[in-house]
Amino acid sequence: MKPSQISLQYGVSRGTIYYIKKNQIKLNDSLKYSYSRTKTCKNLKSCSFPKMEEVLFYWFIERCRFLSTNDLIITEKAKYFHDIFYPAQSFSASIGWLYNFKKRHGIILRHYAGESLSADVSGIKNFKQNLNHIMTEMKLNHSQIYNADETIFYWKK
Repeated sequence: MKPSQISLQYGVSRGTIYYIKKNQIKLNDSLKYSYSRTKTCKNLKSCSFPKMEEVLFYWFIERCRFLSTNDLIITEKAKYFHDIFYPAQSFSASIGWLYNFKKRHGIILRHYAGESLSADVSGIKNFKQNLNHIMTEMKLNHSQIYNADETIFYWKK
């Protein structure tokens, strides 16, 4: 079969087909190596409370659309949903459970510096106008304006 026919059949470029043919031995070796490594991998434990985790995950997705979240908020909400769906069973929302929950659902929480997530987006235009007015009034350059959001100031008496 010609490379152009293969590229049409699989929806890839001819360059990809040529690359695979050129590096066929390396690719087969890496495939054999990765297959031998998968035998040592362990499966992720399934969840003990599937209804609670499903609802918690949907809640998490909706919350992340509008607000930031952290581990503490997730564990508190997990306890809340657990009490609704499984009131007779105990649940502590431990660090291990949280780790596995995030791993099962591919959740990665990132920390954003400053207060960028809670910023008033609608007030930015007014702030810029006020800042420009103050700068012209006080005869300041842009190089004289500093962001002191995360500045640490040590005070000595």
